[in-house]
Amino acid sequence: MGFYIARRLAGIVLTMLAVSFLVYTGLTLAPGDTAEALLGEHASAEQVAALRSRLNLDAPLPERYADYMAAAVSRGDLGRSLLSDRPVAEVIRERLPATLLLAGLSVLLAAGLGIALGLLAAVHRGGRLDLALVSGTVLGLAIPPYWLAILFIQFFALRLGWLPVFGSGTAAHLVLPTLTLSLPAMAVVARLVRASVIEVSRSDFVRTALAKGLPPRRVLLRHILPNSLLPALVVLGLNLGHLVGGAFVVETIFAWPGLGRLTVQAIFDRDIPMVMGSALVVAPLCLGVNLAVDLLHGMLDPRVRHGAL
Repeated sequence: MGFYIARRLAGIVLTMLAVSFLVYTGLTLAPGDTAEALLGEHASAEQVAALRSRLNLDAPLPERYADYMAAAVSRGDLGRSLLSDRPVAEVIRERLPATLLLAGLSVLLAAGLGIALGLLAAVHRGGRLDLALVSGTVLGLAIPPYWLAILFIQFFALRLGWLPVFGSGTAAHLVLPTLTLSLPAMAVVARLVRASVIEVSRSDFVRTALAKGLPPRRVLLRHILPNSLLPALVVLGLNLGHLVGGAFVVETIFAWPGLGRLTVQAIFDRDIPMVMGSALVVAPLCLGVNLAVDLLHGMLDPRVRHGAL
């Protein structure tokens, strides 16, 4: 187990380096000029050159990347935002709680409703309810989050007037973003729970429990369901990265003041330190959650032997 954890931690470090290099290189080589974007289209060539020199944008790309990573690793200095001239770490600390709140509520909703719908579909497998639920999960997986957001805004906010279109400040502002972000994950959980419940219900220990005279409802809740949840919960944990990535789009559509909206705006503004800081915060968060889920899977399922990997 110790060797497995050390190997995974080394993999996280290498992945972080790869992510940081790709993000930095992609932003630097993208069409456009950061200095021109900051000064505006009416700036003179002398002003652009002076700003590029002040921001060290005229240095070679490998040198700039090495300087940035050295400061980030040795001092935890993520730089200053080119747009607001504020420390990137300070801005991220302000925005990250909103993103974690949205992602956390989405995980809880996806897990709760996904398990309930999957169990309901398995109990009525082959019937109309099962067909309707399976068809609904297919739609949940097929429709992109941005299109779901548009549909929810059109129906619940504009037509019915039940919920606000965008913004923050009240619990009502969380409803549409949470629904939009959680539905794809909910569909995955529901399908996995349905398949797992059907498979476990054919096991010998289930037939033995029924043969002893235990009520089918008790067998379902005490024996079948607990043994069916692990695959779905593991997949939900491993898909946390997709939830965070989806939050970038959802936060932008609903004007939710989280890290995702901040990062998208920083990409358009070519604010390289802000985008890099967001990547260096989100990537290890997702990788750390994936490692924790793998370790939890190994502890809950004795068939998984991480030490032998």
